Order: sequence, then structure tokens, then C-alpha cells
Amino acid sequence: MEFQIHGRGLDLDDSVKEYTRAKIDKLLRIFDGVIHAQVIYSAEQTRYSAELLLSIPGAKLTSSAGGVDCLAAFDLVLDKAERQLKKHKGRLRERRRRGERRR
Repeated sequence: MEFQIHGRGLDLDDSVKEYTRAKIDKLLRIFDGVIHAQVIYSAEQTRYSAELLLSIPGAKLTSSAGGVDCLAAFDLVLDKAERQLKKHKGRLRERRRRGERRR
């Protein structure tokens, strides 16, 4: 899996990058078919935002959120992405089940 971390308007230190990488690895336990993951942190005056772009076979999932610091924003994004991945995984399972019944 390819993995990228970008910062717009702020410099990311190694601790933020390590935290991000560890959380993305936990996300991969839910759905291991992720091809590419990109995290974009941005800063605007007093607000930070994070965006997570996931490429999986057959879909591209995007989630974004804002918070008082970049890690809090990323935690919110991670929760959204986790829900999206679980929903997508459920759809794939249901599609396979329906396909078996038709035959």
C-alpha cells in the first residue's frame, strides 16, 4: 500500500507522521484492500483540518474534519473513514451473498 502525508500551511514533525502511520495501520485491520492512502493536514488561522483519501478497489473514500489541533482533527477523520470502510465491506459481503443465491 502506498502512503503519503502532506501538510498545507504547517510543518509536520516526525511524531505527527508516526501517529498518523500507526492509526492508518489500525484502519487496515478493518479492510486490507486499501491500495493508496493520503492524509492532508492544513492550518487556517486558529483551526486545523485533516483530510483522508483512501483508494480501494471499486471506490475512492474521502473524509475530512476540523479541530483545535491537527491530531484531534485526524481522530475525527479516522472515525468517519472507519465507518465508511465498514459500510463498504458490508456492501461487498451482501453482494457476494446475493450472487450465490441467484445461481
